[in-house]
Amino acid sequence: MFGKIFDSMAGRKTLLDDAHSDARMMLNSDRRMFELVMLALKDDASQQIRNRIMAMDKDINRQQRDVRKKVFEHLTLSRGNDLLQGLELTIAVIDLERIGDYNKNISELIEMMPNSLDFGEFEEVYGEILGLSHEMFDECIVAFSKHDTAAANSVMEKYQRVSNLCDGTLEKIISDSGDSDAMEKRFVALMLLLRYLKRVGAHLKNIASAIVNPYHRIGFRG
Repeated sequence: MFGKIFDSMAGRKTLLDDAHSDARMMLNSDRRMFELVMLALKDDASQQIRNRIMAMDKDINRQQRDVRKKVFEHLTLSRGNDLLQGLELTIAVIDLERIGDYNKNISELIEMMPNSLDFGEFEEVYGEILGLSHEMFDECIVAFSKHDTAAANSVMEKYQRVSNLCDGTLEKIISDSGDSDAMEKRFVALMLLLRYLKRVGAHLKNIASAIVNPYHRIGFRG
């Protein structure tokens, strides 16, 4: 998908190149925001950290608008040349903006659960999901920045693992609760967190798919 944009950066710069650079900045901001909320989740997050997370989300939203504006202006000035690359880039920034939203959702969860969380028997699987998520961010940045198809394919493969782990853990939490109407707050929080982590992974997978798939297959595997 982004091969033409990446190649053009070696020559003349266009608004589309600038838009792609802005999108890379969004992805890096998403990763920093994700790291921050994950650290805050396990420790008592100060109001200063929460304010920083909110500010980062607003900045990601602004960057999305900037990318869309630059793509539109480029297509207008070029009379529709690079239309496919422009469309694909605007799709990518939707996923990038949604990652920021889910990071914010996790931050809001922290505010509802102010004490550091211990997930008991699910701590190990949570750690595995978190580790895979960090790896997906790193590989997605490489794939998006360098048009690296191997890194893109690795992101999509890791997402399948994350998806299966999240779904399997949710099923076990619900099954272990039995017929009880009550569930520990920490496991309610974990259930929400698993859904957010799965969605973050899904959006990273969508971005990676745009590196290796034709336009009509963006968001799908293979």
